[in-house]
Amino acid sequence: MAIEMGVAAATQPTLGGMCSILSEDDGFRCSASSSARRGVPAREMQYEALFVPPGGAPFPAAIVDQPEIAHYYRNFGASPTDVGRIAASESGLPLGAAWVRLLTGADAGFGHVDDHTPELVIAVTAARRNRGLGAALLIDLLAEVSRCSLSVDARNPAVRLYERVGFTGVATGSDALTMLFDRSL
Repeated sequence: MAIEMGVAAATQPTLGGMCSILSEDDGFRCSASSSARRGVPAREMQYEALFVPPGGAPFPAAIVDQPEIAHYYRNFGASPTDVGRIAASESGLPLGAAWVRLLTGADAGFGHVDDHTPELVIAVTAARRNRGLGAALLIDLLAEVSRCSLSVDARNPAVRLYERVGFTGVATGSDALTMLFDRSL
């Protein structure tokens, strides 16, 4: 059954569903039989996760190949602590993904709080932003993940979503905010 999230079907792809992510040659594949079973490029979802401030120039596509970004998606699924969700249209077009990955020591990421807390990445394609898909992905993922952190540009409107679902700020940088979700708190 398709879910239409407040967008005219003639202009936007209909959501085919969400499912757990399995890895597939640096791509994300649905764990269940669905429209996303053919795979969604993890690199593409990582690019969609990058925030560009209003009026800012888009990043070059190659930015996601830099080691400090690529470690979030490359070989996803190789660790038992890699957990994620993917959303695709009925025709298999990627609409969004949310995933956590434990990055430790010298490989720690931008949202690192400690070597026991995985970092969250969430991406929604431009056409599906501000329509509830990011919230749905995040809530579904957080039902399985009891603790995670993230780094977000303080100007990103998604900060309000993160606060709404229980993230709290734990550190700030120039424009960056590190946030923590911990169900036990």
